Amino acid sequence: MLEQVTVAWQALLRTLAALTERRLWGPWLVLGAVQAAALGLVLLFAHPWLSWAMAPLVRWAAGEPALHYPGLMLALPGLYARADVLVGGTLGAVMVGAGTVLFAARFRGLAPAGGEAFTRAGRCAVALMLAQL
Repeated sequence: MLEQVTVAWQALLRTLAALTERRLWGPWLVLGAVQAAALGLVLLFAHPWLSWAMAPLVRWAAGEPALHYPGLMLALPGLYARADVLVGGTLGAVMVGAGTVLFAARFRGLAPAGGEAFTRAGRCAVALMLAQL
């Protein structure tokens, strides 16, 4: 049992040390940017550039009260959760795959190549999305 605890701590410490490498952050930054954009679309749905598409979606997903100020803030967690299910199940699955490729290369002692990781994850996109589901 002591050996398993030691291996777990070693894995955790090596992973935390690997987080200082900027090349490993690519997939997570892409995913974070898309999630921030989804949140921004929901928050700014009333903007004239967005309202033509977002207002009907907000009405459909949360009802008429969500189209007005206090109602939107009450409905916001649910609205974002719905958007995040879509983002996490599609792009999120592929970015986790790319991150896994990068960390695997790093732990083998190789220099992680971001382009290769995105390509490999993209080729397995359908399988990654099905595994995420």
